[in-house]
Parts: sequence; C-alpha cells; structure tokens
Amino acid sequence: MLIEQEAGSGAFYVLVDEDGSVLGRFNLYDIKDGTAELGYRVAQHVAGRGVATATVRELCRLATARDGLRELRAATARENVASQKVLTKAGFVPVGQPTPPTSAVSQARCISAT
Repeated sequence: MLIEQEAGSGAFYVLVDEDGSVLGRFNLYDIKDGTAELGYRVAQHVAGRGVATATVRELCRLATARDGLRELRAATARENVASQKVLTKAGFVPVGQPTPPTSAVSQARCISAT
C-alpha cells in the first residue's frame, strides 16, 4: 500500500476517534486518468451511525481538491444493502448491470463540477 501511495496510484486513510481507537479505513486505489476506485470498512461499533456516509462524502471532497479526481467508482456485494445505502447517501448512482458470476453492484459518482 505504501508503494501505491508513494507512486500516486492509491491514497489510504484511517479514521481515528478522539480516544485513539480506529473507526474505519477508507481507500482510493487504481487512481488514473482522473478516476479512482473507492473501498472502505468501518468498525462494527460505529456501523449504522453515519460515520461511513460522512467520511465517504469528505473523501469525495478531498479526492477533487487534493487529487484532482473527476470520478470515483465503488462496488458492493449485492447483499450488502448497508454499503449501498452509504454510497447512495453520499451521491453515488448505480451504473451498468453486474455480469455473472459476480454478485457485485457497481456504483459510480461524478465528483467534478465540469
């Protein structure tokens, strides 16, 4: 991961609470041509409390301001309704249809004003 971050093909973030406990990790990877893939995971004790949604929104803002990205893409497992809701609340919209044998639901979000 550090090699990817140093090379500019990834950006990796850890969300830490005031007490030093890890609340989640949020990653941008495969950064190229103004786009990136988004991945994240939050700690079980903060799931359902808006932490993921707020952080994904902030990461979208940072991706534009800091990395000059125009689009983020994310995919969730079909059965992961909670992550699909996070992405929808953060402004992601479904794109395309998953092709078997994958059960992923693809979503994308244009983050640039242009």
